[in-house]
Amino acid sequence: MEKLSAVNLWIMGLLISRPLSAYDIAKILETDIIGRLLKASVPAVYKNIKELHKAGYLDVERTRASEMPEKKVYSVTDAGKTYFLRLMDYFSGNLSPHYFEFNTFLANIDKVDKKTAMTMLENLRDQFCTMKTWIVAHEQEALERNVDFAGRAIIKQYRMIMQTLIAWIEEVIEEGRHRDVLSGDGHLP
Repeated sequence: MEKLSAVNLWIMGLLISRPLSAYDIAKILETDIIGRLLKASVPAVYKNIKELHKAGYLDVERTRASEMPEKKVYSVTDAGKTYFLRLMDYFSGNLSPHYFEFNTFLANIDKVDKKTAMTMLENLRDQFCTMKTWIVAHEQEALERNVDFAGRAIIKQYRMIMQTLIAWIEEVIEEGRHRDVLSGDGHLP
């Protein structure tokens, strides 16, 4: 079965625009505004590029500039263009559930005393606020660098999610303060 990977979609999208080496793609992941918002790693980029090439979705050309070592520059094949369209169709029509890892913390909030629980909820709120500040800075950077429509839309999405999470955690904290919803006895098993 064909791998329908978001990392593959991102790689293919970059290579549809222009041929790049795996190193160049990894650098974009690390330095590009949108690359910083993706759940991908540099090792995953290298691994997936090899798999995409092996599957026939990428061509490779070996190039050498003066004394520099030889490098492989990848471009998208016709089969790769078809695969790219399948990925685009899949990710536009198959919303997977999004799981917030902090919900595992919330599922166990009643296992600690109320004071500790409230401190932890406030810590979570502070993390959301820090993330929102980070995203707002990226949004400003995107404006200054004339990031394209898609990039601005992704950054806006992250900002709005953080705003919503901040509003939600504030309600949770308020409810925890005024009601005896945090009834843990403070004794860990």
